[in-house]
Amino acid sequence: MISETYGGYRMVACGIRSGVEDPVGALSNLSLPAVFSVQLYDPGAASSERQISLAFILAIDSFLTGTNRAKRVEVEVLRYLACSTQIEQALRRAGVRERMTEVGVLVVAEGGANPEEGLGAVARALRGELAPDLTFKARSVELLARYGIDTRRLACIPKSEGVDREELLLLEEMVTLRI
Repeated sequence: MISETYGGYRMVACGIRSGVEDPVGALSNLSLPAVFSVQLYDPGAASSERQISLAFILAIDSFLTGTNRAKRVEVEVLRYLACSTQIEQALRRAGVRERMTEVGVLVVAEGGANPEEGLGAVARALRGELAPDLTFKARSVELLARYGIDTRRLACIPKSEGVDREELLLLEEMVTLRI
């Protein structure tokens, strides 16, 4: 499970093995307090804890500075996760579709609320079990192709210990969306 705090918001993200055919539809009946925002995403659209945490931080920062493109914080997180300026494109790149049994769930809480409570409610609504091993499933190099990021830019990325150049390029692309 990934946990992050930024700007008065808290986030948890975790994979879930869902027991429903339509995860998005199952959440439409879920009634959570307004302090929780929930976003389902395709675990194949994320390659690391860093990518998910950075998407959260960038989304919160855009809301705090009034530069957000989405009206809802969870959609803004998805937009950054998918390296997209367009919400519709982000949904295509990283959104959950019917019959997906492995989904990523990101819960954002504000006002001191505990996002793990929201995560538990989502797991129950999806009749699923938490599966931290499903939180992210992609390799960075796969996401560069999936998101149309020019890999010729890899030559400009210095080698780093612990992070591959493909992931650094992916994170750079996310940060560039804030400019």
